[in-house]
Amino acid sequence: MCLVLIAYRQLPETPLLVAANRDEFHARPTAALHWWPDTPGILAGRDLEAGGTWLGMSRNGRFACVTNYRDAVPPGTGLRSRGELITRFLEAQATPREFLANLDGERYAGFNLFVADGQTLAYGNNQGAEPRELRSGIYALANASLDVPWHKTRIARTSLQNLVAARAADSGRLFEVLGNRQTAPAGAAAKEHPQSTRAEALSAPFIVQPDYGTRSSTTVLVTANGDVEITERRYAPDGAAEGENRQGFRIEPL
Repeated sequence: MCLVLIAYRQLPETPLLVAANRDEFHARPTAALHWWPDTPGILAGRDLEAGGTWLGMSRNGRFACVTNYRDAVPPGTGLRSRGELITRFLEAQATPREFLANLDGERYAGFNLFVADGQTLAYGNNQGAEPRELRSGIYALANASLDVPWHKTRIARTSLQNLVAARAADSGRLFEVLGNRQTAPAGAAAKEHPQSTRAEALSAPFIVQPDYGTRSSTTVLVTANGDVEITERRYAPDGAAEGENRQGFRIEPL
């Protein structure tokens, strides 16, 4: 993922609400959201190049999503796929904070990771951020650390705050927030992405570029009684919607 919005324990009826955009090269092979036949109990899209995913959930209510950490240092060779972090957590029994604390972050290129188990939500990365449990609140994360106020995270977080305050944070309105193509002014965009030739395009919540951009948007709504609804909407290189599917299930505690 390259933009993740989370409303955590802000709505009594929906204690976990997630809206996220996956930005990726359009040529990278991908499978749509589905229950994985080779790993029963995991619901996620799939990166068919490395085998992992960017966002997923298990039948027992564990949730995880990852974003790349963008900086000027190219990733080294021999690193493991960041997408496996999701499946590792979904199959684990450790608490979110324990899982983050025991990760060997040097085996991966830069990442940010949200993990939740129905009891707690935690955040960490391999760029110096200590793993921490998150309090009730509204969070927005892109390709820097959680507290860095990039243009896309500022405007998307404000939009989500407004929806939550109006008790109108349904899937349709969340997709509208994720679909915002407003870019930052050129100077501000260059400061956020100093090494990129496409800084202005990258500054928008929804990215449209011929070779790289927002491939899919996903909403996750987990209700207080354990019902889950995940909706994934997929996009062509020109930003046009080209497919959508929705999966619902009831959490089955271990």
